[in-house]
Amino acid sequence: MDKETHPVMCNDFDGWRDDSEIDLVDIIDSLWKHKKLIVAFIAVCLVCASAYLTVTPRSYESRATLLFLPPIPSEIDTEGRGGVMLTPDTYITLATAEDLLNDVINRAYADEKTEDRPTMDDMRRKMKVQLAKSAESAKEIPNQMTMTVSFKDKDPKRAMDALNIWSSLFIKRNAQHFVDRAGSSFEFIGESVKTVKADLEKTEDKLLAAQRADSIPMLKAQLQTTETLYSEFLSEYNKDVVALPPLMAKAKAAEKLLSLERETKSLSKGMSKEALWNFLSKSLSDSELKSLRELNIEEELLNNQYSYLKKVLADTQLEISSLNASIKDLKAKTSSLKKEHAAMYAKLLGMETEVARLEREKTTLQESYVDLSKKYQLSRITTVEATDPIKIVEKPIQSRKPVSRGGLKILCLAGLLGLFMGITASLLMEMISRKREQEA
Repeated sequence: MDKETHPVMCNDFDGWRDDSEIDLVDIIDSLWKHKKLIVAFIAVCLVCASAYLTVTPRSYESRATLLFLPPIPSEIDTEGRGGVMLTPDTYITLATAEDLLNDVINRAYADEKTEDRPTMDDMRRKMKVQLAKSAESAKEIPNQMTMTVSFKDKDPKRAMDALNIWSSLFIKRNAQHFVDRAGSSFEFIGESVKTVKADLEKTEDKLLAAQRADSIPMLKAQLQTTETLYSEFLSEYNKDVVALPPLMAKAKAAEKLLSLERETKSLSKGMSKEALWNFLSKSLSDSELKSLRELNIEEELLNNQYSYLKKVLADTQLEISSLNASIKDLKAKTSSLKKEHAAMYAKLLGMETEVARLEREKTTLQESYVDLSKKYQLSRITTVEATDPIKIVEKPIQSRKPVSRGGLKILCLAGLLGLFMGITASLLMEMISRKREQEA
């Protein structure tokens, strides 16, 4: 059963495949049958294209090239500041601004009626703005840039005049956009320089007055002298304080010993041996001999120990009084020197702080003055250099030959269009005729 149905299925498939195939010979035959129709379509398109080329007026084109320079030349700009250069899109926007084009229309077409003047869209179609390829492809904003502007019009003189007017108005209106900010702030920087200079002079005068009023080196020398005297007096004070207790103990001991000693001593003594032999050589009575035995002489003498102790006590007390006076004087001197040193040190700190503050202020003002002076000179140069940042490197001239309209290209495209339309129409007619034959 499978073998019987398989050939039928194959035949149906083959029949479907044959019906869906396109016979190239039939197509060529169909096109050949309708060759007149195809030629008619081609002829109509070519006639229409020729009529368009005939009716369309010829136009003339003028061209101008502008060069945008940085406000500060590279040989002067050592810091690489350059000028305010804009992006390529910004230049195109400025070139086709409505107010600019409106002024160009009013001046270039002043002799025509208002309704006959071109509109903004007409001006944009007639105008073509093109930047240098290097500027368009650059990743960063270039320092220099050229812009080529072309303008088309049926009157060659009108095209040249319109482009001249546009160039002058564009430069006049947009030159300030390319001036560096240093040039635009020339007066402000000048006033800032004067203010900083005045402040710097005042600070220098204050610093000089502070240095003249009190000499810091002299004050440091006085402080050093005061510190030396204070050290010496403190050393003497400590020595006297250490030496005082032993002297006081010595004085107490001398007083105690002195209280135990008498001021004088009593001395009892008889006749000396010499006197006794003199008396014995004489003949003495019994009564004289008896009185001679009772003869005794008493004598009071100064106590040398007492005198010595008294002298030691007096010397010790004198030395104690001297040490007390010295301690009191040294204590007063050290206290006075300490106060004087504190006052001088506070004064020195105040002077050094004030001088350091004035020196910092002077340094800051000097740096500001130098920086502002550089900016002031730069802005002065910029103000002069930036008066003409846009230069015309190619002036528009009156064109002698009209702009090629691409007549050959238009005719070729019209012929191809006619051929396509003719082939399409032929195939449709062939399909319709075959369908009618099948239905019949």
